[in-house]
Amino acid sequence: MLYGVTVVLGFMVVIGLFFAVLMHFLGKGLNTHDAEIIDPTPEVAFDKAHDKKGVDDKQ
Repeated sequence: MLYGVTVVLGFMVVIGLFFAVLMHFLGKGLNTHDAEIIDPTPEVAFDKAHDKKGVDDKQ
């Protein structure tokens, strides 16, 4: 019984370490701290700007 629990816990630790190392290296490409500079948040929400311009009206 104790052997089975030890195997399961050990396997969970190994999987956790694997994914921690994996995300350490792959997560570097997921940094979005400069996303607001490239694509700033608009001052007016899209749906309000969309309605204000009358895009839905047939011209």
